[in-house]
Amino acid sequence: MRKNLKDVARLAGVGLATVDRVINERGGVSPNTAIRVIEAARQLQMKRPLPSPYSRRLRFEIIMITPDSSSASRINATVESLIPELGSAVTLQRRFLPAKRSAALAEAISESKSDALIVFAPETAKVQEAIAAKTASGVPVVTILSDLPTTPRLSYVGIDHLRAGRAAAFFLAQMLAADAETLITCSDLDYRFEAERVAGFRQAWSELGAELRNVKIVECARSQRPYWESVAAAIRQIGNLGAVYSAGVGSHLVEQGLISAGRIGRIKFIAHELDETAKRLLLDNKVTLVIDQNLELQIARAVDHFRRRFGLKGDSIPERVPFQLHIRDNLL
Repeated sequence: MRKNLKDVARLAGVGLATVDRVINERGGVSPNTAIRVIEAARQLQMKRPLPSPYSRRLRFEIIMITPDSSSASRINATVESLIPELGSAVTLQRRFLPAKRSAALAEAISESKSDALIVFAPETAKVQEAIAAKTASGVPVVTILSDLPTTPRLSYVGIDHLRAGRAAAFFLAQMLAADAETLITCSDLDYRFEAERVAGFRQAWSELGAELRNVKIVECARSQRPYWESVAAAIRQIGNLGAVYSAGVGSHLVEQGLISAGRIGRIKFIAHELDETAKRLLLDNKVTLVIDQNLELQIARAVDHFRRRFGLKGDSIPERVPFQLHIRDNLL
């Protein structure tokens, strides 16, 4: 056993006496150091029960951009459903910022006093710096919805957006005439998930033998117009439009754009996220397919990553979440 303690000390980067105080619960060690020791002991598969470094209530916090009220409602409902399981061990807080305040995300991350952070943010230099500083201080960060692999985050819990974009291309390639054009709508390609969806679509479109020149992209955040007006303007400029693939703009905004351009229900429309608008459009045959990334499962698994990190849960947690395809018939 003594040899095992030395191995733990070496892996955790602490002294043998510190390992002894943590493993035998003698106290006098900071929570962040205790976490390092216990995590090292887990990695070395020590054959003994390991303590939790925390006796107080932990606070986990979700900090994210919310593009619309529907997403916030889904998150709030998920958090409420997790409360009974978390009990008195964990408080799960939420902080939502509108898309127009994305620059404030880095500040919100830096100012947080929580023990762990669940983050959805664009891949900007300030966000990268804020997450790096938090991680260095011992606060773990899990990204959801969109990965930030350029940061030292603990993990990314979410779907494979490249494959989701490929799925959209596959279905549209079966539906459209060879000369039909497709409009891809996105908000801001600084969000990795949007860039990956667009890349996946273009990749699969080319592999399927379709013409890349028939694909147009509008990045709505780059325009001074409201998003729906940018969508409507792009639609009007395409003479042989066969489909719209919304890689990052909410289906309610694309719907407004389609209505303004007089094309609602007259072309194929693939959207992401099964919110209330997408459900209505599916039932009205105005959306062809919805690709949902199972936001509820992402949050639950992100929380479980932290519970495992803090010694409250023993099982390993899958990071990859499968996306789900919805058509009208599976809503009826």
